[in-house]
Amino acid sequence: MACRWPVVVLMLTAAWPAAPAHAETMSLPVPLRTIYPKDTVNKADFTFKEYEVNEVARRNYVISLSQLEQQVAARALPAGRPVPLRSLKRASDVSKGQQVVARYVSHGIEIQGILVPEQDGVIGDTVRVRNPETGVSLLARVAPDGTLAVEGD
Repeated sequence: MACRWPVVVLMLTAAWPAAPAHAETMSLPVPLRTIYPKDTVNKADFTFKEYEVNEVARRNYVISLSQLEQQVAARALPAGRPVPLRSLKRASDVSKGQQVVARYVSHGIEIQGILVPEQDGVIGDTVRVRNPETGVSLLARVAPDGTLAVEGD
């Protein structure tokens, strides 16, 4: 048993980086209050706090207020702590269960109606939607104006 420990220690020592990664002091945005999942993230809810930041942290944490635009919390963002990028997601332009105007255009003919998304989506996403009158399910693209575009042949 005693001979296994020195081998494990050597392996851990060999895997440890020889020199620490370069870090610099940066002001990172931190929430003034805890922001809960699905809450919209507002710039006014943030202040700045000084941290030693290395390259890995710079890629994985919010480093400027512009990264908070059109975001919602995917998980709780504790007050006074840096925000991991994975804790944010883009705010949906259409939401599951919300009635949305849909347009179908083909050969100069336009049909407009109401569809209900079965999933959240942002502009450009193709989402599964349902016709509330017939129950028929189909795919539609989220248009820049927040409507749904049903594409035809």
